[in-house]
Amino acid sequence: MRLTGTPCHITRTMHPRVQATVRLLRGHEDSVRRVIELGIGDGSILSEVINALNINAEAYGVDINEESLEVARSRGIKVTRM
Repeated sequence: MRLTGTPCHITRTMHPRVQATVRLLRGHEDSVRRVIELGIGDGSILSEVINALNINAEAYGVDINEESLEVARSRGIKVTRM
């Protein structure tokens, strides 16, 4: 499944990890095809990054907590438990 979002500007209400990742990837949106987050938790950070950049990318996540992975999976992220 691919995630897409609505573009937004970096704001103070964004998590600092989201702000840093958006700054790093800004201007390279067309080349981002896949993203992975290790220690994904519920997937909220990765989802927010994808939405902020308005990218069409396959999203993957790895975590040890099955309950958190279920939430990430419900967001359309392909997850793996380690």
